[in-house]
Amino acid sequence: MADDAKKLNEHMYQTFKNVVNEDFADEVFAKAVKDITRVGRTEVLDLRDEPAGFASAVPVTWMYHLASYTGATPSGRKRGEALCDGGINPHAEHDKKGVWDRMASAMKIDQNKFKSWVYNQKWDYNTVKGEEGLDKLVDFSVAGMEGGMDQLQYNLVSKDILLDAKKVPEKYPLLAVRISGFSANFTALPEFVQDAVIERVEHEL
Repeated sequence: MADDAKKLNEHMYQTFKNVVNEDFADEVFAKAVKDITRVGRTEVLDLRDEPAGFASAVPVTWMYHLASYTGATPSGRKRGEALCDGGINPHAEHDKKGVWDRMASAMKIDQNKFKSWVYNQKWDYNTVKGEEGLDKLVDFSVAGMEGGMDQLQYNLVSKDILLDAKKVPEKYPLLAVRISGFSANFTALPEFVQDAVIERVEHEL
């Protein structure tokens, strides 16, 4: 009986992780942003008894610190697993669509309602190198900013280099990566943060 329950739980877990219904998720998230903004500006008071105003969407490292306090979520994430490493980009395990689709999803959210939305984007360096690659990267960035994106944070370091840096850190004393609202020396990061950066999907442009 216990084995059957375990198999069922695993089946449900994988089913949730494989679901791709971004329109529904976007609608829920957009409504949540509006509701939180309304409550924050009318019902939540700061130390001066004034409306708290804008909420901040900068996660920094809270997605790791709060993981053990956050129960399992409908996405298939288990209790204790890290939350999404960006404020408005998909979690690595749910990043199943192309680079333009993932940004179009983020642009459905009114990013003027919060402060400092973080959108992490990891690039396959070979697709953005050289003059042609730079032109594509500029076009993508301009499209995002004109479409309502608050900020775009890029990493252009390959997974192979990051894995090697984790294994032989002395070879990469100056390797820096973008996390979520800040940059840091990769080799000085805790292992679970290194793994989160490594697991991000490398997109071609």
